[in-house]
Amino acid sequence: NTPGTYAVKLVATDGSNSNTANIAGYITVLPPALGLPYFEGFESISTLTPPSWTVFNPSGNAWDVTNTTGATGTKSAKLANFGQPTGIIDEFISQTFDLTGSTALTLTFKYAFRKTASNNSDLLKVYSSSDCGETWNMRRMLNSSTLAGSSSLVTTAWTPAAADFVTYHV
Repeated sequence: NTPGTYAVKLVATDGSNSNTANIAGYITVLPPALGLPYFEGFESISTLTPPSWTVFNPSGNAWDVTNTTGATGTKSAKLANFGQPTGIIDEFISQTFDLTGSTALTLTFKYAFRKTASNNSDLLKVYSSSDCGETWNMRRMLNSSTLAGSSSLVTTAWTPAAADFVTYHV
């Protein structure tokens, strides 16, 4: 019942022979779900770690907390995307929420983004799960043109000002 990620051990036997398999990080026990309303400005945390946040990053830069910019304070969650290899997928997953009795929900977030080339193909996809992450449903997909709006291209790593953040509702 203690939240965390755990290994499993499987022993298969036919009565005279046995095989054992140990698999690290196979079972994840989630903490109790959070209630609504919920707000996270990243001002009181310094890292994106379980159980509140989970970051999947196959290579390159990962999501992290930065204190160099924020929409309403001095901190935000940031993916330093400039110079990332093409095709990299980074995931930023929140803790679970108890939506019991909720009928009309809105997820609101703020983001800041700039394209590095006119043919930039970055995507921001928002997913939700109703079965603790067993399956995921895409709720919204924003392409780089939508994310960047009418902003100009950047040719170096960019740090947004508070006014560069856009509010989006899903």
